[in-house]
Amino acid sequence: SSQEVVVFVGSPGSGKSSLQRRVFSSYVRVNRDKLKSADKCLKLCVESLAAGHSVVIDNQNKCAADRAPYVAAAREAGVPCRAVRIDVPKALCFHCNEYRALNAASAEHRGTELVPPMVIHSFFKLMQEPCASEGFDEVVTIGLQHFDLQGCSAEDSKLITSFLL
Repeated sequence: SSQEVVVFVGSPGSGKSSLQRRVFSSYVRVNRDKLKSADKCLKLCVESLAAGHSVVIDNQNKCAADRAPYVAAAREAGVPCRAVRIDVPKALCFHCNEYRALNAASAEHRGTELVPPMVIHSFFKLMQEPCASEGFDEVVTIGLQHFDLQGCSAEDSKLITSFLL
């Protein structure tokens, strides 16, 4: 497959990291929680592109200003840049936030500490929809209809979806 940059746009708890593991596992993952600064994220993106790798930006990227450096890095490297907007209900994000804290077996488990509710509310209040005018070659939106609980035990599937029933 050809080299590209994929920029996720989604709230904490929306499924970004699960999507990265399931669909973009061969891409270099750029994640601010792991790298701790925007500068380090951009540096890893630029270095990975120079080394010939595709990159996925697994951050909230809630506004155009957050996304612009990655679009520019893709342009500079001469590779396409796609936005993937994960459009799911706020209730699901809160549910998944709780679920990953409670389920130590989850790949998303980061200890028992939750993402603060204010951070999730802030995403929904301030998020700007990604659009082609930002320089994206494609903007893809995925929602609940695209969720796939493949690989989950029946018990996990029931727990994950229980709040929706």
